[in-house]
Amino acid sequence: MRAHLASALALLVACTERPLGETDGDSHGDSHGSATEGVSGGGPGGEVTGGLTTADPSPTEPTTTDPSTGGDPNESGGGDLIPAIEPYSLEVADFDGDGHTDLLVMGLDDDALISGWVARGRGDGSFVTDIAPTLQGASAYPAIGQLDGHAGVDVMVAQPDDAARIFRWQVAAFAAYKTLTSPPTPRNHVVADLDADGRNDVVALSRGAHKFGLTVHRGSDAAAWTTTTTVLGAVADFAPGGLLVGQLDGDGVPDALLFEVDAPRGFLRVLGRPDGQFVEPVAQVAHLRPWGAALGDLDEDGHLDILAAEQFPARLSLATGDGAGGFSHASSVAIDPPFKPHALDLDDLDGDGHLDIVAVDALSPILLWWSGHGDGGFAPAQAIPLPSGAVRVHAAQLDPNPALDLAVATFDAGAVTILLNPAAP
Repeated sequence: MRAHLASALALLVACTERPLGETDGDSHGDSHGSATEGVSGGGPGGEVTGGLTTADPSPTEPTTTDPSTGGDPNESGGGDLIPAIEPYSLEVADFDGDGHTDLLVMGLDDDALISGWVARGRGDGSFVTDIAPTLQGASAYPAIGQLDGHAGVDVMVAQPDDAARIFRWQVAAFAAYKTLTSPPTPRNHVVADLDADGRNDVVALSRGAHKFGLTVHRGSDAAAWTTTTTVLGAVADFAPGGLLVGQLDGDGVPDALLFEVDAPRGFLRVLGRPDGQFVEPVAQVAHLRPWGAALGDLDEDGHLDILAAEQFPARLSLATGDGAGGFSHASSVAIDPPFKPHALDLDDLDGDGHLDIVAVDALSPILLWWSGHGDGGFAPAQAIPLPSGAVRVHAAQLDPNPALDLAVATFDAGAVTILLNPAAP
């Protein structure tokens, strides 16, 4: 499975030799006409070590939907959805604008090309599945957000030649809308309104052979969006692959946190400005080794915190924000082996008004979740069995029950596993 993930990562556009900041002009519109992230998250407080509590699997244990038993093979309610492609990534949003939450899987199709697969939600926990062959690119890891001013959530997928293409839903499929260029090579994208004009912009983490920085594409109705690039440092000193965006210093403009994946260098914080520039780069909690991370106010003091998922050692680490752009390591929650957190999400799963944590491992066939206390502390982890290891997990309301549901990209099972109301009281 790790080899499959490495293959997908290798499909990201290779770095060019062009210096960061050298451009071919403004981003342009595509004549064809056609997503903790800000990522939100937070972290633990109280050193909870070991002793996983296994949740009662009876109401949430996934069951496989077998089309051979009758009924429409493209319909499913709960259980496992079987995509036509391997699920390297999973996004959850109302892509078609009908008011119901949908699922988007990106992965390799039968021709070993990156493409998308869509399951459209009905709002009752069931889905109608579709193939969206026009949603293709050079990366299986899209960004999502409202980018065209119309109903529905758009999808941005990296393409060759330093580009990323925005796709929007049209009637029954995705169609290309615009192409944005972020030289030298976009490694990650986040959708956020940077200039507070009510229209979302795109922040691209770009990396060349020698330098890295952030390119901002400011949204516009015109064919060309305004593009601004800030060079932040040398790749030899810091080679970021992860990007978080959120308001960190209280000035109303989103800021950014960059991190090297699985490197003991913590985060590089930069403060955003309305003109698309990022300033004052400062290292934060430099001893942490984030595999992934999310932003959220887990201690409920009104400031965003960082929740870092670390694999060596396996733990979740909380760095609390001071509201001025600074962070301090507050505590860590150790995780019993062999589980290593690969992806996480933050939301109020049990309906008590506090953020909880849910995490999956690419190899271990279980999901872990920690109920938050609202003060940065968490109850001991509870485990829910899965059909295989997983690479993505998202909390969302998929059925009429107000308790949140979970959609999980169980990669080795070749499925998207739906858990309806797994933490309902």
